[in-house]
Amino acid sequence: MSMETFEQAIKWAKYFGGSELSFTGMGEAMLNPEFEAMMYIARSELPDTWFLLSTNGILLADKKNPARTEILLSVLKDARCTVYVSTHRPEVAGEAIENCGKAGIPVGTNTAFVTSGFDWAGQVKWHGIPAPRTECQYLKQGWGTVLQDGRIVNCCFDAHGLHPVGTVWDEVDELQMHPMPLCEKCHLSIPK
Repeated sequence: MSMETFEQAIKWAKYFGGSELSFTGMGEAMLNPEFEAMMYIARSELPDTWFLLSTNGILLADKKNPARTEILLSVLKDARCTVYVSTHRPEVAGEAIENCGKAGIPVGTNTAFVTSGFDWAGQVKWHGIPAPRTECQYLKQGWGTVLQDGRIVNCCFDAHGLHPVGTVWDEVDELQMHPMPLCEKCHLSIPK
């Protein structure tokens, strides 16, 4: 995501005033070369918002570039970001969790790929325990996901942006959150 698109997305987040901003869902956010600046901008614009980052942990336990790991840990701590480390990479997850804890960053684990195997609305063949059927909070709460090019989708399962509801460049009143074709195969139910 470019800085220009990110700044526009933050304007939307500030306008809607949600209590949470997730840097997660479609890739590893910390790989963005502007990640540090983006976190500082987001925190300055949204001082009371809960920040959440989901990661595979590799960059938070990088033996090849420990200086980069230290910078990222510092940025996450300064941004008051809660970090969830996926345990699907056990060779780094433990160290990443430990590093976050030592840095004073609230940290948890993400084991959903084992404990609640949602299948991304039928897009992924999955094994294990099926995800529980609950109401879709994206539709119920009017949440959205901003893709790297600024398109807005009303579900993170639409990672390819096949069903955009608009862009960060549109007028706010042009957006209409609504069920999309992926909802038909999703484990989440459409709110009444």
